[in-house]
Amino acid sequence: MKRLVKILLGIPIVLVILILTRGMFGEAINPQVNPEYYKIASPYYNIPDTSAYKLPPLLFTVGENDPLVSPGSVREFIAKLENMGQRPIEYWEYPGQSHAFLDAGDHFEEKAIPALEVMVEFLDKIFYPG
Repeated sequence: MKRLVKILLGIPIVLVILILTRGMFGEAINPQVNPEYYKIASPYYNIPDTSAYKLPPLLFTVGENDPLVSPGSVREFIAKLENMGQRPIEYWEYPGQSHAFLDAGDHFEEKAIPALEVMVEFLDKIFYPG
């Protein structure tokens, strides 16, 4: 485990998450048998203290019917972020949608555009306040 941590410390966190959660360590490594690998890569367990690092404004979007990342799990993560002093945070739940609503294929305008509008509005508030 110490060797793994040493290797992972030099890799950007996004790549670490992809490596650990996409099976880069082989089929024998999984969350049930090796939870410590996933805990190292999980944002839930790695929220910085605001005295060490203040996160930028955050927007969480989730489909109401998402079976992979439930709205409840997102709200729980947001509560943990807020309890750690990380703000501002916005949350948007897409009524009636599942996971990957931005990858709507033939229904892009119907399903993706409302989500993109929320994202653009969020970014506008950050980059063009007032």
